[in-house]
Amino acid sequence: MATITTSTELDVIGKYRELVKVSMEGDSSYIRAKETLEEMYDDNDVPQEGKGEVLAGLISSLHTSVMTTSMNTALAWSAKEKDLALQKLELEKQLDILQNQIEQTKAEADRTTNADLIQQAESLRQHGRMTVVKGKVVGLSDEGLQYQNIQLTKEKVESENKAQELSDAKLKETHAGVNKLVADTYVNYGMYNGYTITDKGITGITDITPVGYTTLSDAQLSIAKEQAKGYAYNAWSNVASGLGSTIGVALTSETDIFTGDNAGILTEWKDTIGKMNKIQPPSF
Repeated sequence: MATITTSTELDVIGKYRELVKVSMEGDSSYIRAKETLEEMYDDNDVPQEGKGEVLAGLISSLHTSVMTTSMNTALAWSAKEKDLALQKLELEKQLDILQNQIEQTKAEADRTTNADLIQQAESLRQHGRMTVVKGKVVGLSDEGLQYQNIQLTKEKVESENKAQELSDAKLKETHAGVNKLVADTYVNYGMYNGYTITDKGITGITDITPVGYTTLSDAQLSIAKEQAKGYAYNAWSNVASGLGSTIGVALTSETDIFTGDNAGILTEWKDTIGKMNKIQPPSF
């Protein structure tokens, strides 16, 4: 805080001289008293023998009174002048303080206004425009960071729900694929357990297919076997057919096929027919 300083010297002498001068000249009380006394002497109101004594006493009394009054007045004048100067300085400092306070108040008001504007901007950025009724927020506009976050959260939830639905669908599809694989394996190959799957293959397989159950692979194997038999059966049929034609030609030409060198044809035909008669229909 600034300290007010001022000179402590009082200009008493100058003021004292000025007061004495004013008191001793012109229309002062001292001059009027002196003139009155002279008139009284001129009018013989005062005896001549006491004139000097009276005059000396009066002058001394007036001089003392003027000197004392002038000195007291000069002191009071100087002191009051210093007081007024000090009061003036104090008032000037007070005005400076008030001006500083006004400027600080204005700056604080500006800071408060800026802070309020920043808070409003932040609120608008965070929450959007508010609808206020009787000092209460009753609605928000569809904008602002919080609204965007809510929308983003909803979108994430919807995306996660869709991803979950897709995952569930894929899981069901996987289950269906597993069920199909199990069913196809059972139909095609039967049931097995106790096996171990390694990078080198499957070991320790135990067939637990129910007794009497024919798998598709078993049926295909039986069909393959029957097809292989069919090739032989077809060959035998072709041989029998060929031999039958040969026998027919021989009989037509009256060739003896029952004795001699041609008897073998009839024997081969009989053997072939015998094999074909032994053929059993396939069973699964």
